[in-house]
Amino acid sequence: MNRNCSWILLAIGAAAVSLSTLPAAAQTFYREDFANVGDTTLAGHGWNPQYIGTADALATGNANSAGVVPTGGAQQEGFHWWFNFTQLQNPVVTVTEASVTAAGEIATPITPVADLAFSWEQRLENMQDNSFAATTGIPVVVRLAVQMNGSSWYASNATFPTGDTGVSSTGAWTAHSLPFTTAAANWRTLTLSPVVPMTATPTAVIGAAPGAPLSGNITGVGWVATFSQYGTINFNFIEIGVPPIPGDVNGDGDVDLDDFETIRTNFSTAVGSREDGDLTGDGVVDLNDFGQWKDNYPFPGGGGGGLANSGSAPEPSSLVMIALALGWALGRSRRRSHRVT
Repeated sequence: MNRNCSWILLAIGAAAVSLSTLPAAAQTFYREDFANVGDTTLAGHGWNPQYIGTADALATGNANSAGVVPTGGAQQEGFHWWFNFTQLQNPVVTVTEASVTAAGEIATPITPVADLAFSWEQRLENMQDNSFAATTGIPVVVRLAVQMNGSSWYASNATFPTGDTGVSSTGAWTAHSLPFTTAAANWRTLTLSPVVPMTATPTAVIGAAPGAPLSGNITGVGWVATFSQYGTINFNFIEIGVPPIPGDVNGDGDVDLDDFETIRTNFSTAVGSREDGDLTGDGVVDLNDFGQWKDNYPFPGGGGGGLANSGSAPEPSSLVMIALALGWALGRSRRRSHRVT
């Protein structure tokens, strides 16, 4: 075999090994936005309302009014989910409920890929007044819920408490993310039952870790929440996908000069998307976006910061290896050709 060809094959082989460590390009498989979309019911969003409810013993007509998605007034943002049970009851009632997608809401079952993650925003809302100060602002403990293969549900072992907020006030939206893993230790079995109106019967029972790793495709998603009396939580959105790489403007899985060119072109301009150079999501392309690009350039490859120095980035860059090898081989071939002539 020609030695030039051998060098090229070696470079391509090394590049293939290096490319196997690259993260998947950013993509979204499922997303639901609850805020300001014109539908006030969970069913209208393709979600199942039968596992959530409010039970207020002092309001007999209020058997299942939780889970609304208000579109006007002071509570227009996000999906509101609360549990009420008798004012100032002692001891405080605690119940675990679930809000999950309805069957078929995720139209195409999601095959787990590298770097797949769930992301959402949540906040605590304290809807009570000072007369309930002894039991207001009670944090809600949240777990992510996932369904595999259209059957079994699981709750994340990780919990995401809301924190606290003052009387008659709403906390700030807080962003959360949970990487998907099939490891049994990261999940708990989850059994769901329809709500029983006017009772504190839990609709979600969280069990032990499953006996085997999760397998198959993701067919449902949602949350399991443990409420104390008068606990209230809002959700803004939920998304299942591969998060974008910091600094990657165009979503092609690397941080390169193409990304910089978009930032340069739209610098100091108000834009509406990441693809236009707004890496930070604040609606404008500015030095913050350039800084994120700079800290992660080049990725994959050495130099810069962020992911490039995290140990997950291949080094040296696969494309640089191929280019150098091809350039060396072609140059050597031309020199040999000149000597022959």
